[in-house]
Amino acid sequence: MAKSQEVSHVFALAAGALLLWSVSQDLATRFFSLCQKLFADAASVDFDIITAKAWGIWIVSEVSWILSPLLVVMMVIGVLCSIVQTGPVFSFHPIKPDIKRINPITGFKRLFSIKILFELVKNLIKLALLGSVLYWALAGLMPDLFGLTAKSAATALPVFIGYAAGIIFKLTAALLLIALIDMLFTRWEFMRNMRMTKKEVKDEIKRREGDPHIRAKRKELERELRKRSGSAASVPEADLIITNPEHYAVVVKYDAKKMAAPTVTGKGGDAMAKHLRDLARQHQVPIIQDPPLARYLFKKTEIGSMIPEDAFVGVARALRRAYQIKRERQGRDQFSMKGAAT
Repeated sequence: MAKSQEVSHVFALAAGALLLWSVSQDLATRFFSLCQKLFADAASVDFDIITAKAWGIWIVSEVSWILSPLLVVMMVIGVLCSIVQTGPVFSFHPIKPDIKRINPITGFKRLFSIKILFELVKNLIKLALLGSVLYWALAGLMPDLFGLTAKSAATALPVFIGYAAGIIFKLTAALLLIALIDMLFTRWEFMRNMRMTKKEVKDEIKRREGDPHIRAKRKELERELRKRSGSAASVPEADLIITNPEHYAVVVKYDAKKMAAPTVTGKGGDAMAKHLRDLARQHQVPIIQDPPLARYLFKKTEIGSMIPEDAFVGVARALRRAYQIKRERQGRDQFSMKGAAT
């Protein structure tokens, strides 16, 4: 997930500074009461190991209780900022053991990554910016801070806390620019890392569309099927079929009024050649056996193209034989019709 820690830090600091400024009086009063109790009991405490330990635990618990509203608010704001950036994601993946993290080669590569370089530059800029803001803020407050020495502790403590909240506000404003740059860089790096490599793109295409070799074979089969269907459909209107006679069959049509030269309207080999011959017999299309011419036309011509010039003579002879066969067939049919009539 793309998440900028700087954004969470800035908003948590801003919330803490705002709360510190708003409850400075109450916070100062509670700290002042704690200090009074510590100084009042100091003379009566027996500083042996057990007593000193219990006293220290009590002091830590009291300070924690006083600061708990501030710490809880900052923690809640930090969590909310993370949820706003990433959504309600709960995962143990970040704490899962990863052997790659102790790999020295992988660690060496990370030392010279763009992220490490950006973090180095960002931290240097942050240090310089925060140092400058803190210097100018303290330089302006020095007269007032020295003036607090003339006031009582009950009066000076809330004022000091208010000054501290103001300084935190100024530091937060300076960090806001760093957070904005860090957020933009984090999202840019996240999108860059999410891009697939060339190998991953190829693998994804294979998973989605299948292996390229299989797709090429499928397309080849589709083209072959289209050729077969087109070749078979052209047989009834053809003038002749030139065969090998077994392995090749070329369908030829010639219309002197529409065509400049005879055209190959279909062709096929082996099983397809047999299918074309069977269709030719069904539709009484002449079949001319000329092995050299059939092989030449099958290899040199495409379906729908005119025959080459060097095949004109051979195709013209085949057409003459086809027309002769058609005339003889018509003559036999007419003779049969006359005989049936008589």
